[in-house]
Amino acid sequence: MQSVMGKNGSLTLLGLPIGNTLDLTQRVEGALREGCYFLCEDTRRLKNLMRFLEIPLEGKKIISFHDHSSEKKLSFIKELTVQGEDVFYCSDAGSPIISDPGFDVVKYCHKNDIKVETFPAVCSVIAALELSALAPLPFSFHGFVPREKKGQEVLVQKVKSLIGTHIFFESKYRLLNTLEFFSNNFLENDFFVVKELTKDFQKTYAFKGKDYDEHRDLIDLRGEFIFLLHHNEQKKKVDLKLAKLAGACVESLGKKKDLSKLLAEILDQDQNEIFKALSAKR
Repeated sequence: MQSVMGKNGSLTLLGLPIGNTLDLTQRVEGALREGCYFLCEDTRRLKNLMRFLEIPLEGKKIISFHDHSSEKKLSFIKELTVQGEDVFYCSDAGSPIISDPGFDVVKYCHKNDIKVETFPAVCSVIAALELSALAPLPFSFHGFVPREKKGQEVLVQKVKSLIGTHIFFESKYRLLNTLEFFSNNFLENDFFVVKELTKDFQKTYAFKGKDYDEHRDLIDLRGEFIFLLHHNEQKKKVDLKLAKLAGACVESLGKKKDLSKLLAEILDQDQNEIFKALSAKR
């Protein structure tokens, strides 16, 4: 697919099905049929999808691009678009941006004034949120849970500071231990786990953190997983300035000057006016 003569080409993000091939949109299928230059995570997967759709591979330039790809492959996009060629980028499944290296591609294009388009499709994060019956707003997506214990502890503290539904990817090899760690930190919170989203063997599990042990052995570990938890309590940060003023007020046994400073900070009013009111004879 080539742009109008005299105009630069563009980079188009292609959203692919996350499990069920029937979720492929007409715009994406059209791009797969008509396009020439494709960047993708796994060339074999894209070729298999094209074969399934009975799209001839002849004339297609399918190039591997992943997290460890070099700057040279990014510059290849600029070379093609300057020549008026359109380039398409897709990940193995779903959005090329969500937990995929497409973010680097888009940043490069913006930096080099390359037009970016998107042909969106099903997003696993949104699909899991829809199924969960957990409050949809606000929600936070955290990607894959860190493997290191320290990273997990930092993530837990971050979640505790944010009200809303939190969404995570996790490997089947670490899922049970990760859920145990999170459930121990969120005993009263609602959890939702979904495996093989949109596929024939899709299955969901819902429980409270304190009940995780009763559900652990019921989780079939074959497949890909997303888990969610809803956090509805937010720890209030201590206002150090207020704490200091209150301490001074206590130490001075409630002198009007110290008390007026404290009340002025709490009420957001003029300290002198408050001092006058405290000093007024009754």
